[in-house]
Amino acid sequence: YNLRGDWYLIAFDHLRQAVRTFHAGRVGWWEILPEKFTRDPNFSVERWMAQAFQMERGEEPVEVVIRFDAYQARYIRERRWHATQTVEELPDGGLILRFKTGGLAEVRRWVMGYGSHAEVLAPESLREEVAAEARAVAALYGGTSSGR
Repeated sequence: YNLRGDWYLIAFDHLRQAVRTFHAGRVGWWEILPEKFTRDPNFSVERWMAQAFQMERGEEPVEVVIRFDAYQARYIRERRWHATQTVEELPDGGLILRFKTGGLAEVRRWVMGYGSHAEVLAPESLREEVAAEARAVAALYGGTSSGR
């Protein structure tokens, strides 16, 4: 699977006894084994990735709702961020993006990149995580962090 030029391998991990996603650039070594591999005919990469956000999968998918202001909305409209996404246009030129995913940690990192131009509306747990991270960042720049 290729995402923004990075290659990933979706494969069964014998150590964890589960299907996992591996970034090809992080593979330290590989070996060709004599055993043959038979792909599970019921496995679908599309179904596997439908639960992910970008490349991160998580637990059971939940609805994510993010409001983007008019400044950022123009860029959000340009791309398909998730297979389940819907966009609601707002009167002020902003938009609300909705999608279902289990990859909430990746969503948190992604939405933080938009700073004050994005606001998580749901789920509440993700909203709280982003707020806590924003407070920690503000503390770094507000001179209240130790070691600086």
